[in-house]
Amino acid sequence: MFIEIEGTYYELVGTSEAGIRIARTGAQKNIIYAQPGISMDEIKAYIRQFGKEQAADPTEDEERLSFFTLELFDKKYNVRLLPDSYQKPFIKKELILAGANLFRRRERSKIEEDIRSQLFEQTILDLVGSWEEELGILVAQVSFRKLSRSHYTMQQDLKQLTFSKHNVLLSRRLNEYIVAMAMTDLVDPTLQTSTFWNSHFPDWRQLEKYLNYGS
Repeated sequence: MFIEIEGTYYELVGTSEAGIRIARTGAQKNIIYAQPGISMDEIKAYIRQFGKEQAADPTEDEERLSFFTLELFDKKYNVRLLPDSYQKPFIKKELILAGANLFRRRERSKIEEDIRSQLFEQTILDLVGSWEEELGILVAQVSFRKLSRSHYTMQQDLKQLTFSKHNVLLSRRLNEYIVAMAMTDLVDPTLQTSTFWNSHFPDWRQLEKYLNYGS
């Protein structure tokens, strides 16, 4: 089928490969390859964001860009897989960029899982690093496991922290609070006074309520 987006016509072709890709033939024919499950809104968002960028480069007969959406920390991001790149996933404004060569599995769900996991773990490590500076401590090891009954565990004598992989389903704000709790637990639990929390997390009572009761 053919679709028209901002005055330009594209041929829409179904594919089993993950994401959205656009190819331009030598005859200036624009073809969009997309999985059947991808919505028209996602396709239009892709074209508006990357279609003009591609058309501006007349030296390439075909440019393949993968595009889909991904939920992380209670937000939905557009994802762009960079062709012929090993770039680790990172967030730039409201866009996630990652090298396509890192994700050779074709199943979209597996690609999403890999990207989400890498970004989650990197975010937690960055938050731990910030608290290391704040509290003047070095954590010997940070690991990630599927913990069923807690958001984190620690070995205080070894200065080791383990965060639950399930925390990826929580908002970034809740993860910031969890890391703060873990770091202060590791250093000195007596730091966790109302004054401390009011200073660093004015909404800490709401965060605590959500972690305990889910609302």
